[in-house]
Amino acid sequence: GSFDLGQQMPISLVAARFDRVETDYGMTLLSLGKQRLTVSETLTESEDPYRLRINASDVAVALHRPVGTSFQNVLEGHVLDVQRLTAGFADVVVSVDGQPVVARVTRKAADELKLAVDMTVFVLIKSMAIEGAVCS
Repeated sequence: GSFDLGQQMPISLVAARFDRVETDYGMTLLSLGKQRLTVSETLTESEDPYRLRINASDVAVALHRPVGTSFQNVLEGHVLDVQRLTAGFADVVVSVDGQPVVARVTRKAADELKLAVDMTVFVLIKSMAIEGAVCS
C-alpha cells in the first residue's frame, strides 16, 4: 500500500563558502563558519557562497562526534526544535553556525537520544545537492 507521512520531507538550504578543491578525490571543501563541509563534485572558486540543498532523510543526529564512519560531513550544532510527527518520525531542527538543518529521525531515536532544545548534537550529512552560488 501507499505510505503517507502526512508531511513532506523537509529540505534545508544552507549557504557555505568555497574553501578549496581536493582534486585527487574530485571533491570540494566548503566552510560553514569554522566548520568544513565536503561536496562530492568539483566546484569553481566563488566569492559568493554556494547554496546547498539537504534532504532531511539524508541527515542523522549523534550525541557525540562519531569516529570510524563513512559520513564525510559531521557538523556540530545545537537543537532548535524537535517536532514529533504522527507516523513514528520526528523532525529535529539543528542550528549549525546559525543556519537551520533538519534531520528526519524516528521518534524512538529522538526519545532514546533524549533530544531537547539547546542540546549540543552532531549532524551527519550523507549527501547534498548544490543549488548554485548565491546571488548577492
